[in-house]
Amino acid sequence: MSQNNWAEHKPSNQSSTLDTKVWGNASSDKAVDGVWISEMFDKTHYQCTHTEQRSKHHWWMVNLEHTKLVRRITILNRRDCCEERLHNVTVTVGDVEGQMKQCGRFTGPGGKGELVEISCSTPLFGQFVKIEKYSNSSLTLCEVGVYP
Repeated sequence: MSQNNWAEHKPSNQSSTLDTKVWGNASSDKAVDGVWISEMFDKTHYQCTHTEQRSKHHWWMVNLEHTKLVRRITILNRRDCCEERLHNVTVTVGDVEGQMKQCGRFTGPGGKGELVEISCSTPLFGQFVKIEKYSNSSLTLCEVGVYP
């Protein structure tokens, strides 16, 4: 999965982060750690990202560190619970956050452990790739790939 994945081990951020005493935090870097596993937990910590539910605007973003021509994004959905939360997501690409262009959408809902592929209707140049949704449910991403 990681061949030509420009997002792997790159800096990332998200709108909020679920943090618990038992499992630690479900930080944005879990989606670019190169581990393509769709279970939220292992024996000691979170393996996927997870935003807090208190917002209605959830987003996750990766910095590719250089401008790239992006054609395709893959999202590994959670399989152990709550897979339907991956729905109505929009993927944007750009060099400046306020000037991102839409690559594509996934209306969903996602299936258990589904590998969702979103192809840009037109390939886009950009340093940043953002996945966002407006919903009462959290955004959870187990892994994200960005490809030429």
